[in-house]
Amino acid sequence: EPPVNVPLARLRYREHNANVRRAVPEDKILYFSHSDGWEPLCKFLGVPVPSKPYPHRNKGGEIVEEIVSESYVFVQIKKEVRIALSLLVLAIALLSYFFLF
Repeated sequence: EPPVNVPLARLRYREHNANVRRAVPEDKILYFSHSDGWEPLCKFLGVPVPSKPYPHRNKGGEIVEEIVSESYVFVQIKKEVRIALSLLVLAIALLSYFFLF
């Protein structure tokens, strides 16, 4: 998989958002920030505001950390990195032994 060109991805993201803003009528689009809570979202959707607090579990990105730390692939990668580092240290030790003695 080719590496992601982050500046280009950001440019495309901004271009997409600009195209959406131009194409969608003002009364059909909601500019929403999760910090706004239920009020503007429910008003836009025409539904009553729920009595429970607006969800904010991922406030600091902890859901991503939770998913990554529990991911099978991530666990496998960590295991493989540990093995690779151990083999590298062993190889360096053996080379040092043979060249120094």
